Amino acid sequence: MKKKQSYMDTTNILSEGLLTRFFDLFTGRGSSELSKEERALMKSRPFKKALSGFYKQLEQNRKSIDKTAKEYGFNVDDIIKTWED
Repeated sequence: MKKKQSYMDTTNILSEGLLTRFFDLFTGRGSSELSKEERALMKSRPFKKALSGFYKQLEQNRKSIDKTAKEYGFNVDDIIKTWED
C-alpha cells in the first residue's frame, strides 16, 4: 500500500503554521480564534496606526527596489526564481 503524502510543505514548516496565524491576526481572518486580549489589540488605535505605518514602509521599500532594479536593468523576480531552483 502506498504511503499517503502530507499536504504540508515540510521544507517550509514555519510559513505553514506560525506565519499563517500571524498574518491572519493582522488581516482579521480567523478573528473567532482570537483571545479577548488579541481582539482588543486589533481594535486599539495605536496598534492600527503602527500597522498602517508598517504597510506604508513596506510599500515604499517595494517601490525603491523596483526603481533600483529598473535603473540597473534586472528583474527581482528572476533573481528570486534562481534561489528557488
